[in-house]
Amino acid sequence: MHPSSLYLVDDNITLELSEASLLHNCRQRYKKDIVYTWTGSILISINPYKQLPIYTHETMEKYMRLPWQSLPPHVFATSQKAFSSMKNEFKNQSIVCSGESGAGKTEATKMILIYLTALSGQSGQSKVSEVEKQLLEANPILEAFGNAKTVRNNNSSRFGKFIQVFFDSHGRIQGASIQNYLLEKARVVYQAPEERNYHIFYQILAGLDSSEKDALCLTSHDDYFYVNQGNCPQIEGVDDKEEYQRTKHALSVIGIDQPEQKSVMSVLAGILLIGGITFKKVIRILLR
Repeated sequence: MHPSSLYLVDDNITLELSEASLLHNCRQRYKKDIVYTWTGSILISINPYKQLPIYTHETMEKYMRLPWQSLPPHVFATSQKAFSSMKNEFKNQSIVCSGESGAGKTEATKMILIYLTALSGQSGQSKVSEVEKQLLEANPILEAFGNAKTVRNNNSSRFGKFIQVFFDSHGRIQGASIQNYLLEKARVVYQAPEERNYHIFYQILAGLDSSEKDALCLTSHDDYFYVNQGNCPQIEGVDDKEEYQRTKHALSVIGIDQPEQKSVMSVLAGILLIGGITFKKVIRILLR
């Protein structure tokens, strides 16, 4: 390994670049809780699997106020670069979040949207607009209906998504489009050991009160095959009852009223009840 590779650097390009030097630099930075590293225009992010104080309001303001090139690598820097290029060049910009399960794509996407919304708020708006609120609140809904616990990740997205955010010439968010695809539909009826079904099923079983459950003919999660195959009804550190309230609030923010929400819960309850149907083979002998 070249001597230059022994020092921690923000950008791997400045190393005598090889696979060994790149991995060494990222590993040593990771040990110091520095989870972001540039490789040219590519931002490498390594999931720390713990909370780090690097997404604070003060950190966000720093990347908005100062040139991103003068600051350490961060997902906010990538967001700022894309936003600035869009405004200065009047061209569409793309941020691609890729990686294996558990790499942190969901959290990275969430932080990008939070940052872009904050930037929009600085572009002449006195408060967060309804569109911006809906954009941020879409994420809890996507996670509730499309994320699940796997053996590698407690909040694994079981689908892909393509998000478009539309800005006006002043940099204010005017709308957004979220397309999802390749949802793992088989998870609804089967979960491997130590895995769960989609979060929403556990949320309604924990969050509905007794009268709501009676109306939907629901009881406790122990009674439903579709949420017990993985033998993992709870996630450590996650309160499904609290998450259910968060999901309900998000549904209201994006414009789904109470009657529609009840219809959604009825469909979910129906799926759980269908999972309890068993079939028995009957051999009939016809006598003539």
